[in-house]
Amino acid sequence: MTHIMKAQSMVSSVLYYLMAGLFVNFIYDKFVDWSGAEQRFNLKERLVVGLLWPLALILFIFHFIKQLLNNE
Repeated sequence: MTHIMKAQSMVSSVLYYLMAGLFVNFIYDKFVDWSGAEQRFNLKERLVVGLLWPLALILFIFHFIKQLLNNE
């Protein structure tokens, strides 16, 4: 019984991770809509960001703050 519970826990963890990747893609799209930028992800880039979203989020925040500081 514990093996089944561990497998369910692992599956739910993977699903939460993938949902977080979808959420990051969604927020990026909304930010692009809001800013009026023309840079959108293609399908391949969306898949990479969806799977490597922690790295993508860190890079996005870093460059966003960098641009804010350069514009002042």
